[in-house]
Amino acid sequence: MSNTKLLIIDPQNDFMDAKGADLPSMGGVTLSPALSVPGAMSDMARLSQFIESKGERLSDIVVTLDSHPYVAIERTPFWSDQNGHEVAPFTTITAEAVRAGAFSPMHSPEIVLSQLERLEAQGQALMVWPVHCVTGTWGRKIQHSLMQCMNQ
Repeated sequence: MSNTKLLIIDPQNDFMDAKGADLPSMGGVTLSPALSVPGAMSDMARLSQFIESKGERLSDIVVTLDSHPYVAIERTPFWSDQNGHEVAPFTTITAEAVRAGAFSPMHSPEIVLSQLERLEAQGQALMVWPVHCVTGTWGRKIQHSLMQCMNQ
């Protein structure tokens, strides 16, 4: 038996560039990826073909899953701007901006400010990401055709 392992990193629906008929609907609402990566669906097709053609040579397939709660310090719902609106994805939040009232955290402002200051002291900043790969949602699931291929 071969000792060849395949590591697949985060092949989840929220990262797919699926469109139209490739998207499922739930309760009459079409689901869509939160962080679409150009070429991801083509990559999944090539990966599925690889597994189908070389699968007998693989001793194991390991899949990682990006997983998050809906609300966390690095997610848009945690923050509001000075007008009380949720901040846009990919907004950089600084301690200075929080002190100036440009952004407000959902809770624990003293703790959050302390965390921001520690990040900045290390030369880093907080980037706010869109909600994605929330545990228990369609977006966190492995892309359907890849999952089918791995289950054969």
